[in-house]
Amino acid sequence: MWPEWKTGPRSFNEPRTNTEINQSRLNFDRIMSTVSVVITTYFRNDQLQRAIESVIHQPNVDADIYVIDMSGRETARPVAEEYGVRYVPIRSFSVDNALEQVAIARDIGASISDGDYLYFLDDDNVVVNGGLSRLVEALEDDVGVACCIMDGLLTPQQIYPFFASDEVVDPEAVLEFTLMNLVAPFSLSGMLIERDTLEAIPPMRELPHDDIAVVIELAAVTGFSTVGEKLVEMQGYHGLSLTEDSIEGRIALFEHYAEVYDHLPDTIEQYGQSRKHFLLAKLELLDRRWSPRMIYHYGKYAYHYPDATKVQYLTAVASLFGRSGVQTLWSRMDSMDATGGW
Repeated sequence: MWPEWKTGPRSFNEPRTNTEINQSRLNFDRIMSTVSVVITTYFRNDQLQRAIESVIHQPNVDADIYVIDMSGRETARPVAEEYGVRYVPIRSFSVDNALEQVAIARDIGASISDGDYLYFLDDDNVVVNGGLSRLVEALEDDVGVACCIMDGLLTPQQIYPFFASDEVVDPEAVLEFTLMNLVAPFSLSGMLIERDTLEAIPPMRELPHDDIAVVIELAAVTGFSTVGEKLVEMQGYHGLSLTEDSIEGRIALFEHYAEVYDHLPDTIEQYGQSRKHFLLAKLELLDRRWSPRMIYHYGKYAYHYPDATKVQYLTAVASLFGRSGVQTLWSRMDSMDATGGW
């Protein structure tokens, strides 16, 4: 009996169309292409080991691994040597901001690698078996990025529209969502990027946020293919996403892309302005239990929010009672996610 792929409405001897032949060649070329996996790490050898193993065991992908050690003490060298992967220690940084340091490390990894595709994996993430090949297969003609579902600041309901279809995601939809919320529907650790596409955007170190700004820049040059599966799993919880540096980076997005807002519907800027004040208030919460600036920013959060609901107004009122008031409200409202208001 013939295997299933040899049966069907067309006879086995019937020649394939040029389109089918070209698509087969394209898929073969992609499978044979090299993926440069850049893993940034900082004093987490146990997690780094699991991250490396998850890449080494990927089937049907030719992956070169580059470990970029940000510790300044070469703490990751024994792990890199154990697995025979390429190792690059960074002796010191000229900046203190953790996100900028990660961006610099990723830029270094991209510059020294030579694969057809780039994949930036954090040391606290692991790729599920077959994950890389699924991303390679998902790339479409003239699309430079393939994305999968990842745990992050957003709920599954919020990112679902971007993974609900096999169609290429409209980059303008990605841009509008990201500038509305100052957070992206895709995470860099869940994205496979063609080298030519990455080289068409500014270096990460020049951007206000190492993850979110990259998505915005990519949306200016390409569409997004998506895989509606979780192909990357977190070993920890959100990493740098909830740190002061990350929050400040998200706030900086609003000013950095001011000219882009001018070309989008007014409501996009209003949502972005509202989210900026929400994040400014959250910064105040990190340092103190009560602050007049926190109350001010939560008030502006409600003021700028288009069609504000009780969520925005109650948050502003709760801020009068300081951190405890806001946290009590968040714990009781289903619309706030597990991060305490992303």
